Amino acid sequence: MAAAATSLFAAATLVDVAPGLNVVVVGALMGFSVLLWAPPDLSRGDWAFGVVAFVLLSMFAVRASEMLLFVDLCAAAGLASLALRGGTTWRAVVRGVLDVLTKLHRGFGLVVAPLFERAARHERWNPAWIRGSAVGISLALVFGMLFASADRAFAQMARDAFVPEWDVGLIPARIFVATMVAAFTGGYALVARRALVAKTASPWTSVAAPTPGRRRLQTVEWVIPIALIDLVFAAFVTVQLAVLFGGQQHVLQTAGLTYAQYARSGFFQLVVVAALVLVVIAITVSLAKPLEGRERVAMRALLGALCALTLVVLVSALYRLGLYEEAYGFTHLRFAVHVAILWLGAVIGLVVLAGALWRADWLPRVAVAMTAVVLLAVNGVAPDRFIADHNIARFERTGKLDVSYLASLSADAAPALVTLPADELACVLSLRSEEPISEPLLAFNLARARARDLLGDFRGLASRCRSYNP
Repeated sequence: MAAAATSLFAAATLVDVAPGLNVVVVGALMGFSVLLWAPPDLSRGDWAFGVVAFVLLSMFAVRASEMLLFVDLCAAAGLASLALRGGTTWRAVVRGVLDVLTKLHRGFGLVVAPLFERAARHERWNPAWIRGSAVGISLALVFGMLFASADRAFAQMARDAFVPEWDVGLIPARIFVATMVAAFTGGYALVARRALVAKTASPWTSVAAPTPGRRRLQTVEWVIPIALIDLVFAAFVTVQLAVLFGGQQHVLQTAGLTYAQYARSGFFQLVVVAALVLVVIAITVSLAKPLEGRERVAMRALLGALCALTLVVLVSALYRLGLYEEAYGFTHLRFAVHVAILWLGAVIGLVVLAGALWRADWLPRVAVAMTAVVLLAVNGVAPDRFIADHNIARFERTGKLDVSYLASLSADAAPALVTLPADELACVLSLRSEEPISEPLLAFNLARARARDLLGDFRGLASRCRSYNP
């Protein structure tokens, strides 16, 4: 019943309304419904993941960047599933993150079926309860209309909170939202109930047993590939050092590029290479036979060298990206690549530590926790404001400014936009859609409210904009 009520509330408050506090409230009601039906036996680490998931969902009331909020929503959904499911190995962590998606259809039935069962037993309903509710609702409406007719402010608040303007064309969207909220709430409840039944030990202390029957690689089967990869990486790093720190003329003449062209190319490829290294390391460690003595030393040396060389590759990618941003400015994609490079570097650092300790049972959940911390840090930075700040700083140095891109940024960028000179700010405002003058309480968003306050005094500037060439 709690999940069904949450679904109806979501259908009424999430459709045709800007996302804000309403998303946070719906998420809190979903969590309450799950804990009410299937209170799980969570460890402190699981509770930490659940709290981080709710904090990420709370960003809907703080940030306005649609791209960032989409990532927050996906991360919150996955972390909540992992918190309820548990798991320590990579396979268990991935299964935990995705477990709720495999239970959506059953979750929807879990919410809806009791409603039909209760409707089928309507003769057992208490008539007095029905009559009392009908009288109470009727009297509340009467007094509410009287108060609304006596006070315009009260009337406006009542309309915003209780009388949404229903559009028949939005009914399919509302049905879809209600269905998805019911399915996810029921899915989370099933994940929690299954974990409660199956859990026999704390996921922070359990260690996965090796999979029986899997063919293990002989030493030579992994030594040769890793050694060759190390050589390729070493050659690439040597070229990087030659180009970036001296002796670059011969290399650049061979490549047929100028130094600026060379430095500003290829950073996407380098990020993909670094990500593939993690895949190679994971496959090697999982398929190699148990190692002792010299074989263990050899694996530490080869994979350690690969990690070290990969870190140099990431530094090169970061340097190239910085030059590219200096030439062309920041965008959402370049900011995301920046974050991806730093995240990959941190993960590789964790892999190096696991190799040094020769123990990795802690690695999957720590990697997930570190990823959540990185995402929280990204929300704290506010990507749109970061992008606007750096592009404005670049404008002050070079006189180059992409006004149309600044205008496309979300309300998060407002504190940076007001630092622009009047002429440039006028052109940004002329291209930018205005923030709503007011919003219902459940649609409250801190970034949009701040943008209204900061940009409201400058709206008259828009008419002063002349044709601007960035």
